Amino acid sequence: MDNTCRVYGPNLYSRALLDTDVEHVKRILYDWEDWPLTDEKAESLTKSWVRRAKFWQAPFFEGMPRQEYTFLFCLKSNDLPVCLDRSAQYGTTAEHLLLATCPDHRLKGYSQEVSILTEICAWDIHGMTKSTVKQGVGRKTIGAKNPRFSKEGTISRSSNRYMQNDYLETVLTLEEWTAFKNSSLYSEWLIDYTFYPTYPGDPL
Repeated sequence: MDNTCRVYGPNLYSRALLDTDVEHVKRILYDWEDWPLTDEKAESLTKSWVRRAKFWQAPFFEGMPRQEYTFLFCLKSNDLPVCLDRSAQYGTTAEHLLLATCPDHRLKGYSQEVSILTEICAWDIHGMTKSTVKQGVGRKTIGAKNPRFSKEGTISRSSNRYMQNDYLETVLTLEEWTAFKNSSLYSEWLIDYTFYPTYPGDPL
């Protein structure tokens, strides 16, 4: 698998971030800091993230060097990117870095759909065995049925005191994920999805 892989859910599909996506990055991260992104910073972030994800591959394996990926999640109805998701991974351990939703498309369940799709892909397809996620304190984007929902974690302060909450960091292991998959909650949490290891190509 490489960074052309895609996952399709009920409303959204993922694709790799491109150098030409500067305006989408600027729009999605409009209020991520205390002031809107400048054109220069949006372009710098986009190019940097594209470069870091250029050679991303899976499945993961022990001793695998650190790599990052950035995917846009787009509306299936019109291909508009509405969410941006970033993670870093070293060996079989992944650290979630950012999940942002465009201000005009919040409170529609898109963040939760992205969370479900990325969890399924990372655990069941990419070979992740441990995951660290930071989520704004008081935010419920992962959903009440997610195994992280009731976990205690470590709280860290946000760099953006005006626009964002502090962060709650939680860790999930493969054993906990497997137990969740064998529980009654899993079928209620799961959504329909289709995964393409390379795109275009055949789905799994």
